[in-house]
Amino acid sequence: DNHNWAADKMAMLDTGAGGETTGISLWGLDPVAGRIFCRHSDSVGSSFELTITKASPVKWNWQLVAGGQADGKKYGGSGYYLFEDDGKRLSIVGDVTIDGQPTPLKLNDVHHRLNN
Repeated sequence: DNHNWAADKMAMLDTGAGGETTGISLWGLDPVAGRIFCRHSDSVGSSFELTITKASPVKWNWQLVAGGQADGKKYGGSGYYLFEDDGKRLSIVGDVTIDGQPTPLKLNDVHHRLNN
């Protein structure tokens, strides 16, 4: 993955690969609504819009608010980001649906910072 700050560090452009797809995401701050947004598109025609709101100093809630697959099936879902161990561990937890049906696997990713 490649992360690049933009707009005087008020936005970030993120490119990466997952499986057989490549994708690009634009992350930004909506100061009026008090939330972070993400808009993503990938090489297989999927796209989504995500909003993130602060629940506590270490927990941020996320919600898929729009998007879907190239075949027209819609995405839905919600969850949270949990920062632990002084920010050295990030857990991404939640549920995602496709056309209102739960996906077979729950989202439960854990990322560890390897350096300061």
